[in-house]
Amino acid sequence: MAAWLAWCVCAALVLGWTRQEVFPTDSGLLGLTASWVLAWLGLCAAPLVSMSIRARLRERRSTADPESMVRDRALPMADRVAALAALADRTGPDDALLVLAPEIRAVPELAAVLVEAIRSHPTPERLALLARAAERRWEDWPDEVESDAAWVLVQGLRRGEREAEPGLISSLQARDPEIGRLAAQRLAEVGSVDAIPELRRAERVLGEAARRAIERITKREGIEPGALTLLDPAGGGLSIAEGGEGALAEAVPRRPPPSAKERSPTG
Repeated sequence: MAAWLAWCVCAALVLGWTRQEVFPTDSGLLGLTASWVLAWLGLCAAPLVSMSIRARLRERRSTADPESMVRDRALPMADRVAALAALADRTGPDDALLVLAPEIRAVPELAAVLVEAIRSHPTPERLALLARAAERRWEDWPDEVESDAAWVLVQGLRRGEREAEPGLISSLQARDPEIGRLAAQRLAEVGSVDAIPELRRAERVLGEAARRAIERITKREGIEPGALTLLDPAGGGLSIAEGGEGALAEAVPRRPPPSAKERSPTG
């Protein structure tokens, strides 16, 4: 409608100009008729020109590189989001994050696309890239995108997808205490002994939630009471055997499995 009104204004201007310059007033009915014909020809040609321009733009977008489309801030946001989704499907969210990190961090809509793409395929590399992107511009994202990103990171704590990196839970907790508690709870449900050092590091900010998570892991893994204290007499963090945190599971003594008599309700 706005375009149509604009063309009407243009037609009125053309009409006035032709009446004054091309066909003077004394030319009578012929001049008036000719000026109206010129004006209506312009109005009729406008939709055709507009359709041609839109067709050329669509053709350009279909053949353009998705990466350049995401960077082109003159394009509508819907086109940039679609291009980013296509790029993430084609190259993987990790490559898209690496190539387009500044644009993604600065534009919440693009961040939401990447969060969803990483949620679908939460490999350790993609989760690490998401964590780095979140750290730099987390506060600029809408609440729902921030919450989704944090939840993807929490879900990524599952063994085989993302181990508890130093400071991860504390970082999540600093942004939202509830997310930090969820991360500790998630580690308590699925984490191995290797998650205990990170829970110990987060104990200062999480308090009882971290202690309960450690207790659940030690109970599930069948760790002997006092074994963690023996490994860490000072109580300031676990001593990890050489070979990294993965070696901790080998070093901690465990209780033998209960016998059939012990499992019996009657004892």
